[in-house]
Amino acid sequence: MTARVDNILRLADETLTAGDLVVGQDLFTIRRSETIGTAVRELQERQFIWAPVTDVPIAADLSLDDARGADPGSLVEEVARPIPPEMRLPESAPLTQVIDHVRRHRVGYVSHGQHIVTFADVQHPLVGLYAFGLVLSLESGIDELIAEWMVDWRSKLTDARMAKVMEVYDARRRADADVGLRACLNLNDRLTIVRKTDEMVRALGFGSKSQFRTWSKTLGALRDCLGHGSTVLTAIPDVGEALAFLDDLRLRTHVLWGRLRYGHDLVDAQVSSVIEVEVDGTWTQVVPTQDRVASIGSQDSGLDRWSGPEPRYKITASNPGGVVLDADRNARRRGELADELHRRGLEVQPARAGSGDHWEAGYLVTGGDRPTMCDVGATFGQLSIFEVGDSELRVVDSATREVVARRPLDG
Repeated sequence: MTARVDNILRLADETLTAGDLVVGQDLFTIRRSETIGTAVRELQERQFIWAPVTDVPIAADLSLDDARGADPGSLVEEVARPIPPEMRLPESAPLTQVIDHVRRHRVGYVSHGQHIVTFADVQHPLVGLYAFGLVLSLESGIDELIAEWMVDWRSKLTDARMAKVMEVYDARRRADADVGLRACLNLNDRLTIVRKTDEMVRALGFGSKSQFRTWSKTLGALRDCLGHGSTVLTAIPDVGEALAFLDDLRLRTHVLWGRLRYGHDLVDAQVSSVIEVEVDGTWTQVVPTQDRVASIGSQDSGLDRWSGPEPRYKITASNPGGVVLDADRNARRRGELADELHRRGLEVQPARAGSGDHWEAGYLVTGGDRPTMCDVGATFGQLSIFEVGDSELRVVDSATREVVARRPLDG
């Protein structure tokens, strides 16, 4: 079952592209030889705040603000600004990349600038199809997690709701449908089961039930609107909030499927990690390699340099659920993590964990406890965190708060 439903997420992530979004687009442009006065009138008549300048390929655009501040008799080509490389998108760019780009830049130039994507494209039917794919993938992932964790999901629903589920199940069975009882749940049922199961709340990347409750209301509204043929903006009218929610939904779905797909493999890799802290621009090992621990013993491991209560925790915000984000975005998430740790009154030290060519930056935290740090890890989409004791390194599942792997730090 997992391999089949996991394809939904892959299709949502990879199938639709920027090229699909701009098919048949009739792009309005401003001629280079026009006067600024004429350009201002054209932009105002169309209620545009900017427009690309006619060229092949398009290389510049003109904003209404720039035009209003210029001499009305000057030419467009004298005021227009060159389009920087970071504003361009290839036709093959997946819709996930397009959404992230538009969130950051508001506009993207596709196919050598002959087409554009903007905030307005959030209401495009293909964006609705993409969002619907994410919702279906999330629902499938919840079903898989219920099965893997053997959650007693029936006890989470009311008797009246279970009776309805049984009605659906019986109807499908009479039609000779090969269906299990869990497949007869609807989205609200699944969200109810998650809300009543602490570990599942954290598995979806939430540090508290209140956060999940607010988010699930938006998700339910989005699912209902898409199911009735409406657009994303019907459920979330603010374009910026709509784009942010789609991005958040994608990451949370990846966090869930990351746990289902390769959670155990990640644990095996993490338990052998080196942990280093940054001191005066130099990385110093706090938890060395297993081979080095065996040869030097715990007294030289580096832990004696750090005073404070035990255990300490190494936590990151990078690459949630195994989704590899660009360096800038990981850096922004790391800053948000630092703010959250400081808000909780915890001591933090810049740190990184990994080995060889792969390292993930984050913080070594003093003064926290396991439930708190697991909640923070879950909030930032981390499947697990490191717990560093006097004599061993422990990998702790952020959702279940259980130690899933450990290795000694004494020789």
